[in-house]
Amino acid sequence: MSLGGASAVTYFETTGWRGLMEVEAGSLLPEKFHSIPGAVFPVYHILAEVADFTAGAEVLAADSADALKVQGLALRSGGGCAYWQPT
Repeated sequence: MSLGGASAVTYFETTGWRGLMEVEAGSLLPEKFHSIPGAVFPVYHILAEVADFTAGAEVLAADSADALKVQGLALRSGGGCAYWQPT
């Protein structure tokens, strides 16, 4: 369970500018959203790493001095621990 109380997450769109990866044809509005056709977006990598953790993973506090600019995610499962922060 997360610190905020969520026990599950659903990511609605998988492709396109609001998804995990761009469609093979590329952006529908390239003048407003530049992307590489078929490329994965950074959130894809985060969700792929999170998926490797077991259902019993513990969400750790990942506080920031400026939460409006920087957020992170920290998980612990068994003997492993992972932390992600956007760069």
